[in-house]
Amino acid sequence: MKKLLFMLLCCGIFVIGCNNNDEIFEVEEYDVVESGDVNNDTNAIDDNQKNRLEAEAEKELVGEKEGGDLDKANEFANQAKKEMEAGNFSKAVDLYNEAISVCKNDWLYGDRGRAKYQAKDLEGAVKDLTKAIFYKKRSIYYLWRSEAYFGLGNIEFANRDVDESKALPQD
Repeated sequence: MKKLLFMLLCCGIFVIGCNNNDEIFEVEEYDVVESGDVNNDTNAIDDNQKNRLEAEAEKELVGEKEGGDLDKANEFANQAKKEMEAGNFSKAVDLYNEAISVCKNDWLYGDRGRAKYQAKDLEGAVKDLTKAIFYKKRSIYYLWRSEAYFGLGNIEFANRDVDESKALPQD
């Protein structure tokens, strides 16, 4: 069975993600998935679970200020990216935790959300990508969160995030 990363409403799309230095690090082609193509029963989340995940993410940000020691955070983030490339996703998450402990911003939460997705922590990915969106609404964060929602079995939430992504300027 072909591994499908997430659902889009139109024909295939190429997504090019950029890190904070605007260097291209990922190019992926995604295929269209119709609702009937996915087993949507055992792992699907409902509106209450979605609202809980997003509310928990936003609650954790209350009183949190963006900023901090960006240079130190970049050191951890660069190490995390190397771990991601090596397939050590849990180690990458740990390094992003360190980076976020010294500097909080959208791209660190977005990248940690991506690492959590790769580590199969889909709920953690949704939370971190929601935090990234809280700081800055970027189309790539909505696309990445749609992948996590798709992995959790909810096509509707994935579609909503794809629609949100389409409404924003492409990163």
